[in-house]
Amino acid sequence: MRTSWADLSYGRMNTRFYSNSARGYTPVQFSEVDATPQNESFYRWACRLPLPKERLVNARLRDDDTLIQVDVSSVKRIGESVFLWTRYDYPEIHLDPPYDAPFDSKREFIKVNCAASSYRILLGYDFTPEGAMTDGMTEPSDEDLPFTANDDYVLAIKDVACDSSLDPIKFAGIGGSPIRPKASLPRDQNFEDVANPPAVIAAAAKLQSILPQGPMAASAKIAVEIQNSKHQGDGSVVKIIKPSQNGTVRVQEIYSPQFTVDREWLGPVQLKSKMNSSLSGDRDVTITQSLAVEAPIWAPDAGIVFQTEMLTGRKSTKSDTSCHLGQPVEAETVHASLKGKAWPLNCHYDNGNKDNGFYIEELRYYLATHSESEYGISDYVIKGTEVER
Repeated sequence: MRTSWADLSYGRMNTRFYSNSARGYTPVQFSEVDATPQNESFYRWACRLPLPKERLVNARLRDDDTLIQVDVSSVKRIGESVFLWTRYDYPEIHLDPPYDAPFDSKREFIKVNCAASSYRILLGYDFTPEGAMTDGMTEPSDEDLPFTANDDYVLAIKDVACDSSLDPIKFAGIGGSPIRPKASLPRDQNFEDVANPPAVIAAAAKLQSILPQGPMAASAKIAVEIQNSKHQGDGSVVKIIKPSQNGTVRVQEIYSPQFTVDREWLGPVQLKSKMNSSLSGDRDVTITQSLAVEAPIWAPDAGIVFQTEMLTGRKSTKSDTSCHLGQPVEAETVHASLKGKAWPLNCHYDNGNKDNGFYIEELRYYLATHSESEYGISDYVIKGTEVER
């Protein structure tokens, strides 16, 4: 039915169907259609179609615990071709980019040519454990995929499609229930809910003790233009900066209405961060899990060396950073609306990246003005500021 509707509406082209909004994935909702003769004729035909009974059988089990299943009641033999439905049953719920659509299984309608040792995927659907379809694809391809040795999916197809004596009532595959319970997705972590370990807090306190303690602004909003050597056209970001008495600063970086990043800093050290995207978000807060700081004094020509280990979910990333302090200048030389002192900082990272900018005393914030990495050379130009004191 979906193939017929897609061919009627779009012609023979690859098509995906899923429901989304500006905030990301949303469950599919029924909607009214125009009462045109074409629509009425199509829906009358569709509603008369019989609902076949499905009989899923576990055919193979992959090393990653994915079950390859076949609906043996769907097998149809027409000439040299065999048509049937298959199903991947994944061990856990996943989120499908770009809109984080949840799914724990995928059904595919395939055409098999056993004589040519090939098959073709005609339709594909993603489903939730509750049976809701979250993504659909029609693929009217004219190219067949070859049977490949040791591919569990291919072996499952051959077990069923290429055995002309198969009795769909008696075929049991590898046995076991085709439906497995799945753990619910973990709750999306809130930035405020995740704290640094005590050892990191202790190391941060040593760094905080040498930071300048001049007058502090209540908050600031800084609009920055990003000029990158590898990208045509300039990007931009708005930074909402809120310093605190303990020396840390909360920063929200707004790149677009759909994408922001929350960060917490202490001088040049990031303590935690979280990306927030309405299209494909990170559910975890990236947190500094370990921190070692060598910073005997905050003074011109002094060095600050620190090692961090950052944890995002189960992924760990280690980094060594070395920063050099310059002679302090009046902050108004960075931007006319800023007051107090600004300390030049030049930082090098063990992956070859480097950046430089100013530690603005009244904001308790390291404002980068230039960076170099594999992504190109970037300059960050202040286009406007609002400071609340």
